[in-house]
Amino acid sequence: MTQSSEDATNRWIEIENLLETFFQKYPDDAYRDVARGFLSKLVANSPKLTGQPGGWAGGLVHAISAWTPLQRCHVIRNSELEELFGTSMGTIRTRAERIWQIVEAESGRELLASERFRDFNLRDEANAICAYAFRNGPIEDIHASVDSDGRNRISDPEMKQLMIEASRKVAELLEMKERTPEQYQVFIRGYNRTWCAKWER
Repeated sequence: MTQSSEDATNRWIEIENLLETFFQKYPDDAYRDVARGFLSKLVANSPKLTGQPGGWAGGLVHAISAWTPLQRCHVIRNSELEELFGTSMGTIRTRAERIWQIVEAESGRELLASERFRDFNLRDEANAICAYAFRNGPIEDIHASVDSDGRNRISDPEMKQLMIEASRKVAELLEMKERTPEQYQVFIRGYNRTWCAKWER
């Protein structure tokens, strides 16, 4: 075994160990099975990955959480992921994007065929858009941070209310775009002109 292949093997072992530590804290057999499947695809496609194992282990968890929430309804905050895997959320997000690039085609086919998404509707689509564009971004860092009294700057009920309202609005837009595309174009362009004239394009 060459030095590079030995290093790669050790890295995969470290990733597996970090994932096992994670699942000891958050037991979920179904989630663990998905993580192992993702890791197998990752190993098969990128046998010589570089970078810290914590980034890849955290990236796996973050990538999977985009569509498969942990049982027990536990919301894992960014600060928890950083502590568990010893790396920054920036690294974890970067690794998650790379993982999705590798496995999304195969996993996407499995996902589309799954019972959970046979009746995928506009609200499901809106939820996914909001999670991608809003929920799993900088607002989660604010949600996870605390004020001088040790309270979350955005509480869990407040975050839930924000996401429900955002997803409801996006679903309304998707329905308008699908059913009355001309009305949608008039509305969305007018809204942009009124509220987004100085936004980055």
